[in-house]
Amino acid sequence: HWTELTLSNAESHIATTYARGHLSDLPGVVLAREGRLWGLYASGAQLQFDLAADADGVRGFQLAAQYLNWILIPSTIVGGIVLYRRSRRDLVVVAAPIVAAALNAALTYGSTRYRGVAEPSDAVLAAIGALFVLKHLRHVRWRAPRVNSDKVGEASLSQGP
Repeated sequence: HWTELTLSNAESHIATTYARGHLSDLPGVVLAREGRLWGLYASGAQLQFDLAADADGVRGFQLAAQYLNWILIPSTIVGGIVLYRRSRRDLVVVAAPIVAAALNAALTYGSTRYRGVAEPSDAVLAAIGALFVLKHLRHVRWRAPRVNSDKVGEASLSQGP
């Protein structure tokens, strides 16, 4: 005779037995969950799930957002490194939501919907990284020696063939 309690106990026993028998799969499972969270693993399936759940026909926007997320990842990493060098305390404050989202995905399951709490921090770090790269490129551009086209022509004529 099944009751809610006996059914719950039976299901818990089955789940616990399965989990203990597959502990070696845990690193791969966590990696897949993290990949799903950040849109790096099975992103097409996640996009289809999001579209089926929303059912409002915004595929183009969600696909563009997914591509934008992929573009921002390197800038976010650079921003994290820059902020780490400047102020570790500020990095802890900014990165805390990212860590919370990653832990949530590792402990439960990965979904891009869990990333919502981390996206403001992701945007801040990406902005810091992009500004650092732009300032660095600007600095390199201004320090590069300028070549005068008239003097280049004269130098090549005076040296001969």
